[in-house]
Formats: sequence, C-alpha cells, structure tokens
Amino acid sequence: MTLPGCATTGPDYIPASPLLDVPLSVRVRDSDAAKRVAQFEIKRDWAALGALAAPYVARDPGDGDWRLVLGYARLQQNNYAEAVAALAPLVELRPEEVDAQNLLAEALRLSGQSDRARLVLERAAFMHPNSHVTRFLLGEVYRENNLLERARTAYSEAVRLDSSFSLGWFGLAKVLARTGPREEYDLVLQRLRALDPELAGAVAEPAAPARR
Repeated sequence: MTLPGCATTGPDYIPASPLLDVPLSVRVRDSDAAKRVAQFEIKRDWAALGALAAPYVARDPGDGDWRLVLGYARLQQNNYAEAVAALAPLVELRPEEVDAQNLLAEALRLSGQSDRARLVLERAAFMHPNSHVTRFLLGEVYRENNLLERARTAYSEAVRLDSSFSLGWFGLAKVLARTGPREEYDLVLQRLRALDPELAGAVAEPAAPARR
C-alpha cells in the first residue's frame, strides 16, 4: 500500500505520511535509529523498516512508538494481519493515540474487516473530534459499504478540518461523482486539481443523467 500525498525530497526532509499526525522518525528517541527510519521511508523500503522495528518490539512489547513503526511498515507491505497484530495492543495500551487507532482501522478495512474498522474509527472520532485523518478514514469505510451520505459528511468534515488535505477532497469527489450534484462535484474536483493534479486524474467522471 503506497499512500499518495507523501513528500519525498528536501535536504532536511522528515518523511510524513498523510495518515500520521506525528512522523515516524520524530517518535523514535534514539537519533541514529530515527535517521534510519527516515531513510527507509524516503526509499520506501518497508521491509527494512519492519526489520528495524521488530527487534525493538520483541525486546519491549510495551514500547508504543516502535509498535507503531512496525504496524505502519506492515501496512505498507500489505501485510494486514501483522499490522493488526502490532497495532491492536497499542490501541489498548494508549487509547489516546489517534495514529494507532487510524492505522489499526485502515489495516482492518483493507483486510476486509469493515465493521471492526468502523467501530475503531467511530470511537476515535469521538475521542479526537479534530482529527481530519479519522474523518477521512470513516469516509472510506462508509463509501465502501455504500453509505454514501455518511461518507459525504465524513469527507466534508475532513476537508473542513484541513482544507489542504488532498485525500479528503479525493474521497469527496469520488462520492459526488456517484451522487451529485454536478456543480458541487466540479468545485471539489477543481480544488483537488489545485492540490494534487495526479490524484484528481484518478477520479471517475460522473455518470451522465439518463435521458427521458
């Protein structure tokens, strides 16, 4: 799973996923290990990132920061079962940790456990009402379950909380392509093109209304 919206350049670059409030390398207290985390993110070497994190988690299962690094690496490798195994205990250890809740929910959703993902996200939305990422992920769950009005509301809330969040505009455009109105779809797509032209190109055109 390679996420769109991840910057990958800059001399003092700290890799930042659009699904994380706090970059992975910032979480790691050891400066040398933090540099390696950042390097693996830049290279998108998720296997190496997981291999780096796994011994830390084995030595100290209560180390939530390394658990999150490991869960993120496994999620990026599409290894959803291991991502869930890494992240679920962290959500129990740190119920206030929004990144852990969001990543756990995404791993559950992508592994076909949509109902569990929705429960995690609805709890996270209650605990963290200002998390645009949580609202976006709720939109994804609702859209996949054809709850389009709920999805539209969730995506709209995501971009209200962060108007530069291109994934939120992308989700909203996908819903509006199915539900309309066309005028709102056009405005949302225009905003998305300004933020991320490549992502905007992945939005399907709305179906033409049936002729009478």
